Amino acid sequence: MIVELLTPLFPDGLRQPPRLHSPAAHSRWISDLSHALAQIGRETDAAAMREVAVRLDLEGQDAFSLVGSLDGRSLSLAAAGRPHAAMRNFSLAERLRFADGRRQTELFHSRAVLATDLGLWELAEDDMDTLGEDHDTIVLDLCRASIAFGRGEDPEHFLREASLYLMLGWTAHIAARWNLLSGRIKAEDGDFTTALRHLSEAVQLARRAGVDSARAHAWRAVCLANLDRCAEARRALAEARLAATQYENRRVDGILAAAHLALGERELAGQLALAGYREAWADGPQFSWFDDLRVCKGVLDELGLPPPEVPTFDPASAPRLPFEDEIEALIVELAPPRPGSRLLHVDPMLCEPAGVLGQAPSHPVGPPAFPVLGRVKIDTDAPWQADVNGLEGVVFWREPMQDHTAVAETQRWKYVVYLPAKQVYRTLIERHLTALDGSVEPSFFVAARAEISYDVVVSDRSKIVEGCVRLPGETWRTFYAEKTEDRTEARLETFDWDNGFRGLELEMPDDEPMNKAALEQAFTALLGVEQIVEVAGPHSMMLRS
Repeated sequence: MIVELLTPLFPDGLRQPPRLHSPAAHSRWISDLSHALAQIGRETDAAAMREVAVRLDLEGQDAFSLVGSLDGRSLSLAAAGRPHAAMRNFSLAERLRFADGRRQTELFHSRAVLATDLGLWELAEDDMDTLGEDHDTIVLDLCRASIAFGRGEDPEHFLREASLYLMLGWTAHIAARWNLLSGRIKAEDGDFTTALRHLSEAVQLARRAGVDSARAHAWRAVCLANLDRCAEARRALAEARLAATQYENRRVDGILAAAHLALGERELAGQLALAGYREAWADGPQFSWFDDLRVCKGVLDELGLPPPEVPTFDPASAPRLPFEDEIEALIVELAPPRPGSRLLHVDPMLCEPAGVLGQAPSHPVGPPAFPVLGRVKIDTDAPWQADVNGLEGVVFWREPMQDHTAVAETQRWKYVVYLPAKQVYRTLIERHLTALDGSVEPSFFVAARAEISYDVVVSDRSKIVEGCVRLPGETWRTFYAEKTEDRTEARLETFDWDNGFRGLELEMPDDEPMNKAALEQAFTALLGVEQIVEVAGPHSMMLRS
């Protein structure tokens, strides 16, 4: 409907400005039409229109409108499989917004969604925190649910909260997203009947909204295949391929591979998993599609196939974005450096001044605000930390945030904090903490018994499990457990990370379930302890460096 209404405003074609008396309205109508085109699968046209909007805003020196146009450009770059360029473009838009001085929130919302999909969860949480309650949305609740799912935590609270808001402000395309995510999570848990119900609803809602249904069809095929409804699974596969073609969706091969594997078609599953892995890899670490890559890895592990060779991406050699030099000049004009200082150009992936293009940043990382073993208090209005707000804790570990935009002199850090009142560890960013007097001795984190914690949901279907282990008289160490082909008994290796933490690598037999009971039995035998108790420990990702 929107496409039909707005297209007549562009009699010279979608790659030319609309014919309107007010040039100030050009970008707004381009934004509305390009968004509608992207939703119905005409992403190529949408991307071209968004470049027109950027050019028009630059010609008119309209910084406020240009921020919005750059936001749209980032969406197109991400859809084209260029997440590094999309994040770089977001950084440009954020710096322009800061230089312009007028408040805009949409780019933080868009970046939070993209960062969630890329596994840059702390960046997503930081952007959601920047938006605050006044600009919270159902989509951001879905981001929180995705992040919890990716971390191996329970996403149900966020899904339930999103469903409540959906009842108040229902829209078909948002409801489709809710059902797609709910179905994806249930499928991972092996509850294929419930998952199928959600995914079938997602398909119907996507059709009603006129948006892409390829992923919903593909996950339906996975569920149907696992429920031995093979004929229906094949129809769902065909529908997924048709929708992927119609909507230019490049990211369904891994899910299709999982469906063909469940149908027993191992050769085709392998081909699709390899193709899906290459697509999900995108621009490499920090710029790959997290869940797609996880699905492809799972299929390849099941088939005993190694990941494919993928190209190495060098961000320093990435080409300049269109009009980047002109935008940089506008930023300098709007916010010239003070006498005796220089304008900092910030790379969101490095959290340091980018310096000259192609050269590594040289400015040192700023100091942390809180010491390890120091006492702190959580002081935040972030909804995902509401259950621990106001609690006191002790800093167990810290590291600089290398995936956020921040001036180096006020560099933010992230901290692993133990909260005695709940006997849990939480990872928090610096501004969510305040300092308290005093500190603890290192022995505070030394265990009296053998303990284990898990980063991910563990089941009989698990192929890879990560977490932390703590032995009597020691502090936490990381572990990585993986099923290994041709191994008849468990094997354990110990190593040291560069930061001083110890790590464990556990290989488990491929022909037996690797559930919690099996892991704990292996650890007790190989570590020489009588019993190991599951607790809520720190997330191992923070300790691996």
